[in-house]
Amino acid sequence: MDVTHVAYEADGVQKCRPVRLPIELTPNLHRRLAQWCRETASELDVGGLARGEVIEALLAELVSDQATATAVRRRLRAQRYAGATREPPSPRFPPESGNAMIG
Repeated sequence: MDVTHVAYEADGVQKCRPVRLPIELTPNLHRRLAQWCRETASELDVGGLARGEVIEALLAELVSDQATATAVRRRLRAQRYAGATREPPSPRFPPESGNAMIG
């Protein structure tokens, strides 16, 4: 996944800058992410894993894997409609359609 902003220098050479994406996590989720990073760094036999590196890998999976995208949509739908009095809308694209569009 390319998460970059494209800019052009005066000479026409294309340069890319990363796009900053600040997020807020609950303290519990932040602790769990930090623990996962420590465990995974140990499994990979590396000194450490940056949380941003992990989140970037997760986003790459999300936009490239239909099963992951479907699971995330299901979770988002459940979170948004938890305790709601109306039914959540049906997905725009059924999973079997093969459409990888996010949203």
